[in-house]
Amino acid sequence: MLQKSRDQGAALPITETGYRSHFTPLGNIEPYGDAVTFVKEWLDHAGQSEDWKILQDEARQMSLF
Repeated sequence: MLQKSRDQGAALPITETGYRSHFTPLGNIEPYGDAVTFVKEWLDHAGQSEDWKILQDEARQMSLF
């Protein structure tokens, strides 16, 4: 189980709602050595998406509307 504990309001690149249920075969995790490394790589990869970059830019820019 991955649970975000700091900055509860902060967004993650793997979910739009703050909740994500993801089941993956052990064979997907084994190349990374352990589940923690797998999740870190998953977050890093998702953080490179254009949609995520746009959301990050919008979060930095304050809006009056």
